[in-house]
Amino acid sequence: MVLHDYPLDYEILKEGEYYIHPEHEGDLFHPVYTVIPIGESLPGGLHYEIIEKLY
Repeated sequence: MVLHDYPLDYEILKEGEYYIHPEHEGDLFHPVYTVIPIGESLPGGLHYEIIEKLY
């Protein structure tokens, strides 16, 4: 699984740094985006949201 810091339906017009620098310990986790094959399962206990089903 390849994780990205930005939604994959964004058109990138300019290269840049997308990493979110944490200001305090509560900011260590931020949303990441990926595409996985149909039928692939994610690790248990991992919170995720399906934004759109792709075919």
